Amino acid sequence: MENQLMPEQSRGVTEMVEDVLEFCIRRIGTVLVASFLAVFVLTIPQLANWWLQVQILKDVAESGIFERLFFGRASPDEFMQMLAAASPGEGAEQISALLSVTAFLAWLVAAPLLKGALTLLVAGDALGAPVGAGEAWRGAIRRGGWLVLVEIVKSIVLYIVLIFSTVIAAVMGWVLWVTLQGLLGAMGPLGIFLSVFGFVMGTGLIALAPVVILYLLWVFTVPALLFERGSFAAFSRSIALVRSPRPGGFWRSHSIRLTLLLTLAVIVLVVAFLPAFAPWIIWTIRQVRSAASGNIQAIFSFFSVPAPVFVSFAVLFFAIKLVLSPFFPGVIAAYYVDTRASSQAGEKENLAKHLRALCSGEALPEPAAPGGLPPAPASPPPGRWPDGV
Repeated sequence: MENQLMPEQSRGVTEMVEDVLEFCIRRIGTVLVASFLAVFVLTIPQLANWWLQVQILKDVAESGIFERLFFGRASPDEFMQMLAAASPGEGAEQISALLSVTAFLAWLVAAPLLKGALTLLVAGDALGAPVGAGEAWRGAIRRGGWLVLVEIVKSIVLYIVLIFSTVIAAVMGWVLWVTLQGLLGAMGPLGIFLSVFGFVMGTGLIALAPVVILYLLWVFTVPALLFERGSFAAFSRSIALVRSPRPGGFWRSHSIRLTLLLTLAVIVLVVAFLPAFAPWIIWTIRQVRSAASGNIQAIFSFFSVPAPVFVSFAVLFFAIKLVLSPFFPGVIAAYYVDTRASSQAGEKENLAKHLRALCSGEALPEPAAPGGLPPAPASPPPGRWPDGV
């Protein structure tokens, strides 16, 4: 009876990251079935384009123009002429352009649908109402039009904001550099270091802060589309959830917890993808050792990547991406479920009911969104830093 009267206790962000990572391993069969085709469509054109670029660079390197420039056998002008002559023909450029367009179109359509299906998979597990791969895709396709449209609009707006903030950062960066040079120029090398550090940090903050803030405000658009209603209201609903009150002040707000959650997720993904680069690292170490032993020609072999090295990298990259495909949308889904379940009694059951109807193809009940903003708990639960609970 107590569980029916009281909201769920909020989980820590590290706990959510661990739960989603464990989900990727525990339900690996379902993950592979749900993700293989979409990840294949999204990844293969990208890897093929990378292979083409590697081959182009290899052909240019094997023409000997880098050695001629390095050993003074060609002037910079002659080097540019030789580089133009050794560059790939029009056919290779057309293939590269075709692969780029194919990858972009696949991302445009397949990525939002995959994100929706994986969100439902992880959310079902978090709600205690697990769904299968086919059911998750059925639910995502039912919201497919809105998923694609909202993701396109979100990407366009974020890119526009990034362009404008970068231009502003460039203008403000020049003013900042002049100011720092005037204030710290007399300090010698230390002043130069502090000026460069302040310039990089200042311009980076101006360029990226607006995009990061907007991304955080819209982080729940996919779960909101799936669990509430398919419309542009997902933007305002996501903002309302992120800005909803939470006990503990600014440092325990949803914005800070989301920043910590996504940062941990990115770190986990970076570490997880490191094994894919093992073939490159092993091959690079061999070339460095060969160059250190006096074989200067080994320096230029960095531009001639052997096929086995790239194929090994591609296989590992694809396998890791496939297994961990639910991870990033999953941590967002887990946080969404946690936010809703800890807001008021009955929310978890409400979400589970909507999930079952969406994935089974039944008529959807009323949107799972509560009437207003999630109310803050009466008293904050015990804190566990760095979870931010």
